[in-house]
Amino acid sequence: MPRKPTVRRGHLPAESEAAFQSKTVLFARYHGWMVHHAPAGGKAGRVDHEQIGAGFPDLWLVRAPRLVIAELKAENAPPRVRVPERHLLEQRPEWLRDLALTHDQAAWLEALRAVADTIVAAQEADYDLNGITERVRPLMEVHLWRPSDWPLIEQVLARTSWEGGP
Repeated sequence: MPRKPTVRRGHLPAESEAAFQSKTVLFARYHGWMVHHAPAGGKAGRVDHEQIGAGFPDLWLVRAPRLVIAELKAENAPPRVRVPERHLLEQRPEWLRDLALTHDQAAWLEALRAVADTIVAAQEADYDLNGITERVRPLMEVHLWRPSDWPLIEQVLARTSWEGGP
């Protein structure tokens, strides 16, 4: 029989990454997003990371014209960066200095964020050339989310038209 998690008064047990991911996927689908998740491992029905590369982000969410890519981590995710390599964290952008991210995960997210930034810069240049003054709508977003980011997740995924925000 599974053990019940002990709960201190006024505190909820920590949400696992699997539970957090399920909640995020359900919320995204409810709001009309197409969802892709490639589970780790090489077993039947799972993606072999030698084919796509280690560290590939957890979720790819599409609702035209937007693409949201998210790496999900439990709030209490254990460190994945070995102690001798921790000095390398300083080379990462600040938003990726998370001990729970492997080097490969950080590399994917950094590269994808660079693509997203390039798309926005190209849109802004196009808007400037055509005299358009409205704010550029990001078509591609890259996020690192934990359960404590739930208000932001709701804002990003529930948005049906451009209302500002991240």
